[in-house]
Amino acid sequence: MSTKSISFATLLCLALSTQVYAEPTPLYDNGPSTYDYDGLTINFGYQVTNSFALAAQSSLTGASFINWLTPGDVASKVDWSINTTSALDGKTRVASGTADLTSSLVLELNQYNFAIYKQSFSLPNAVMGAGTYWLQLNNEVVNSVNLALWDQNNGSSLEYSTDDATGNLGSESFQITGVTPVPEPANFALLAAGVGVLVLRFRRT
Repeated sequence: MSTKSISFATLLCLALSTQVYAEPTPLYDNGPSTYDYDGLTINFGYQVTNSFALAAQSSLTGASFINWLTPGDVASKVDWSINTTSALDGKTRVASGTADLTSSLVLELNQYNFAIYKQSFSLPNAVMGAGTYWLQLNNEVVNSVNLALWDQNNGSSLEYSTDDATGNLGSESFQITGVTPVPEPANFALLAAGVGVLVLRFRRT
């Protein structure tokens, strides 16, 4: 291989690697809680799944959702999965795990006598392409034998649950955060300069 070919191959590799991941940002937001609309059970074996869309290939870093708990209850963990369809049987799962929950109180008591919390948890930087996916939550761990509910809202997501035989009921309040690879402008500028030098060399020989 000639020096010219080697130089061109090197620049091509640089071009393919001049992407960086920015700081985590909201990738999908299904809207705020209504606090008093309804909630669907995500413990005692019940499962709830909601659709979300990614506009570009992204690395998912975290999620949050609005949680209804009996006053005094503390939620510590939840099982989560990301699927490619609304099926609740796990057959289209692309990522899953058990997450520790970080809680912040939103409302001490709603009209149904539940306390409302925002629960956040980490996702394992799973890289996924643009498209529609489904976030599923179940087996939430609380320090009681009471129900733990995922808050329903009026968001654009589609939702399915084993809590109700009718299937698609509406949507829940949740957010997905992550990072999307973006071109590094400085690297591209250097790459362009290098390509220019090579073009001049080729023309002189």
